[in-house]
Amino acid sequence: MARRRIEVTGAVQGVGFRPFVYQLASGCGLNGAVWNSTAGVTIEAEGPEAALELFLHQLRSQPPPLARVESTSVQTIAANGGAGFHILPSRSLSAVPAQIAPDTAPCPHCHEDYLDAHNRRHGYAFTNCTHCGPRYTITRGVPYDRPLTTMAAFPMCAQCQQEYDSPLDRRFHAQPNACPACGPQLSCSLDATAARLRAGNIVAIKNVGGFQLACDPANESTVARLRAAKNRPRKPFALLAADLAAVAQICHLSDIERTALESSARPIVLLRRRDPASPKICPSAAPGQLRLGIMLPSSPLHDLLLAAYGKPFLLMTSGNRGSEPLAASASEAHANLTGIADCFLDHSRPIHARADDSVAFVAAGRLHLLRRARGYVPQPLALTPVPCPAALAILAAGAELKNTFCLTRGSQAFLSPHTGDMANPPVWSFYEQTLKHYLTLLSVRPKVLALDAHPGYLLNQWVRTLAPQLGIGRIIAVQHHHAHIAACMAEYQLEGDVLGVAWDGTGYGSDGAIWGGEFLLASRSVFRRLAHLPEILLPGGEAAIRQPWRLGLAYLYRELGDAALPIARQLWPNLAPKRLEMVWTLLHRPSLCVPCTSAGRLFDAAAAILGLFPETEEVTFEADPAMRVETAALACPLAPVPWPLASLFTSLAAARTRGERIELLAARLHATLAAAITATCRTLRDAGAGDRVCLGGGVFQNQILLSATLQSLESSGFHVFVPQQVPMNDGGLSLGQAAIAQAIESHPCA
Repeated sequence: MARRRIEVTGAVQGVGFRPFVYQLASGCGLNGAVWNSTAGVTIEAEGPEAALELFLHQLRSQPPPLARVESTSVQTIAANGGAGFHILPSRSLSAVPAQIAPDTAPCPHCHEDYLDAHNRRHGYAFTNCTHCGPRYTITRGVPYDRPLTTMAAFPMCAQCQQEYDSPLDRRFHAQPNACPACGPQLSCSLDATAARLRAGNIVAIKNVGGFQLACDPANESTVARLRAAKNRPRKPFALLAADLAAVAQICHLSDIERTALESSARPIVLLRRRDPASPKICPSAAPGQLRLGIMLPSSPLHDLLLAAYGKPFLLMTSGNRGSEPLAASASEAHANLTGIADCFLDHSRPIHARADDSVAFVAAGRLHLLRRARGYVPQPLALTPVPCPAALAILAAGAELKNTFCLTRGSQAFLSPHTGDMANPPVWSFYEQTLKHYLTLLSVRPKVLALDAHPGYLLNQWVRTLAPQLGIGRIIAVQHHHAHIAACMAEYQLEGDVLGVAWDGTGYGSDGAIWGGEFLLASRSVFRRLAHLPEILLPGGEAAIRQPWRLGLAYLYRELGDAALPIARQLWPNLAPKRLEMVWTLLHRPSLCVPCTSAGRLFDAAAAILGLFPETEEVTFEADPAMRVETAALACPLAPVPWPLASLFTSLAAARTRGERIELLAARLHATLAAAITATCRTLRDAGAGDRVCLGGGVFQNQILLSATLQSLESSGFHVFVPQQVPMNDGGLSLGQAAIAQAIESHPCA
């Protein structure tokens, strides 16, 4: 007889790992025990060598669905006999704490339970088991046991306790386990809530990670009222769909999109509409869009509410005002959402850590996250191991917009959920709360702070004041576009130099200018700018970003000089002559304008020249002009022919004044940019930059541009890497900052 001690680390608590081990060991005829520790799961198993080898093989190859095993260490210890295999209480050890699993959608078994009229959990909105349900959002500390979750206030009834205590039950040690007799309760009935929705009301609903605002997506007046109340004139709303069959009625679905929708993370997935005029979705739900953001139920509450509602879709958006954090408690919801919501569907299970919905899209057969939050956090990403990981606890502060922060622990990176736009003071409180929560869960104390090199970021000023409180002694400023490329390198664990194409809206350049159309030779510690998009002037600074016609004029002036003015008068006849003359004067005085190489501004200019963004409008949300250009290109049935990049805007303006189809012109714009990226990369490869290309930056959220660029680069022999697990926009910037800081700090240890 032999005995082994096995230490398993990773996301192995709260996912049914101990009952899995119990059943596996019992099936192999082994004696011993399993228990949770702060580091993960510890197993002691005793029996014949052959049985132990079979047990270890199955342990590694057949983990539970939600488990993420990162390491399994095995040690031979002295046999001590004993009878049977047991599950022991958790033990706290002075070790690296175990990982907490993300919140997950209902598993098929729980789904069956709450829909079965004969089941004691029929209609119960908080049904869960070890294979599904809330995790991150209810966890207050580690190890992951009920007293350290927000379920501590709900003692289990005898039946739930029996399930919890039975190793053969799928609810064995399911910390959120509950039923109607002993668990959380809704503040009002689902039937009453559904009736309010059918009557045209806006309802604030407390879901897993925070409140959401719901209404009938076919009711134009209700959706328009929601837009006015949230001050959200055009930005598309998402939909909650009952099932895949409902989604397939209004959107095209690939196999990858189906898999993403049905995954346990349940992100919002951007899908191509079948009929933009479908009466099931009113025009105000997603104005002018050929894509819809759709998710399937992420909780039993979603499922049961849709069943009571009796229709396949609900409009569902974040329960906040503007870019504020989600409301997570009744007091926050009533304080922030009164005047938007007509009524509230609350419940009594507290949310300890809020998390918004994640968002994803598919391009060229690959799923890419645009927002990483519920369903994905706090899963870690692997960093390249370094010689002295113990000294490399890093806090990366992230970006001013679409913020996430990143904490490293050894060779792991933990991104926060989507935090929001840091120009909004309530977001700072959310940031600080989430940071404290991560520090507790990870038991890590960062010694290095990495932040964006922009000297004017309010976020940078604020986190610098936090640094002494956290015991941080070193601060590293990271160039914005280098961080985009480093994030991609970190996800794929790339070493050495890569050719990075970083295209976005705004990033502070090393020369103090606004960059955003960059070609970099980058390693994880240093970079060199090899090329960039043609530089233009931003007439009026921030005003040019709000009013895209200014950018259109700037690009035309760059290509045509003074001949651009009569074309501008023809393109934008509704501009007051004095306004046009004022901006024209600014362009002739470069010292009064900010230089810019931004690809995002290029799309803004194109939207104005194509008439997709009229001169009488102002931008109300980021990337609106670019989305209009992409939407127009989606409607083009032809294979577009690119123009020369040097005369792109002259060509656009001339074709528009000739009356050519806007959809074709938008498609040719995309083809031109994809061809220009490939041509530049070929030139740089010939000069020694190599054939590994990393793409990064928010402009590559454009599905048409990303797909065309991937196809063009790969057909030219490049090996192309695009972020998938982290957002390619600024939501992934903190990972790149952390990877760069880690590389810089690791050099003395080599």
